Amino acid sequence: MAGTLEAANYRTMLQVWDFVTGTNFIELMDRGVSGSAVVVAILSRNYLTSRYGRMEWQAALRSAPDRPESKLMTIRVEDCELSGLLATITYLDLVGVDDPERARTLLLDRVNETLAGR
Repeated sequence: MAGTLEAANYRTMLQVWDFVTGTNFIELMDRGVSGSAVVVAILSRNYLTSRYGRMEWQAALRSAPDRPESKLMTIRVEDCELSGLLATITYLDLVGVDDPERARTLLLDRVNETLAGR
């Protein structure tokens, strides 16, 4: 997804791409969440059990408490059960979308809508 977003001229921040050895992971994630226009959470079983994933989406919600949909965009890519506060947030569901071009279109449309405040 990050490759798709960057090909569409969006800037992404990923640990594997942007964090070099010896940097402070928490500081860079804080900078990324606070400085981003939108935080994209990729919902999968692994993400939902990740301590850092939870911190990221919660920080995104705290940064825009009156309009959380303007800061946090969730995308479900695996059939997984959402619970708690995260279950109340509408997500783009890519589970079962087998056509890569359709998935790309859905992703870019949702990013554009989120940034436009629609």
